[in-house]
Amino acid sequence: MVTHQESGITVFAPATPLQILTVGVLSLALSGRSEQFESVGVRPLALLRLLNAGLLLAIGAGMATTVALLSVAVGTDPGTVGELAPVRAFLGLMGIALLFATFADMRLGALCALPFVLLPGAFDLRRVPGGDVFGFVLADETPGSWITAIGLAMVGLGLFAFAYSRRSSPSSERRALLDSRPGRRRTG
Repeated sequence: MVTHQESGITVFAPATPLQILTVGVLSLALSGRSEQFESVGVRPLALLRLLNAGLLLAIGAGMATTVALLSVAVGTDPGTVGELAPVRAFLGLMGIALLFATFADMRLGALCALPFVLLPGAFDLRRVPGGDVFGFVLADETPGSWITAIGLAMVGLGLFAFAYSRRSSPSSERRALLDSRPGRRRTG
């Protein structure tokens, strides 16, 4: 696909922006179900969350790498964003989804990452200082875009694993509302 911008042309394979779909599917697996065990347990389950999110991150990065290498093998031009751009896009977008899942509902993670796909295509971020950092999904192959994507993945993973609070979770609030209904008592 080709995007014409004032500072030049951005050429990218459709698999790069479509990584948001992979992030959306995998972020649904970031279930808050561990909260029910954590609330009655004697310790937080941060390592379980780290393992769960790390495994999803590894699966998604592996799938993105496979898609990127297969598209190059079939002769698709990787364009200006680079042949491993789907991997960079997935890592950064999943990091953003994990970051938002830490403080909001898990199902909103991919929706919060969606602007990072749409804005670089709609606006010419190459003219803005640091534009390859904010527009890492469709940025040209630069070290800044890779550092941003990997950094977002690591920060999102760390926050989801160690800063996630079951008390601030939306599913916890829903459970508290259900438990406060008349005639409903929680035992234990």
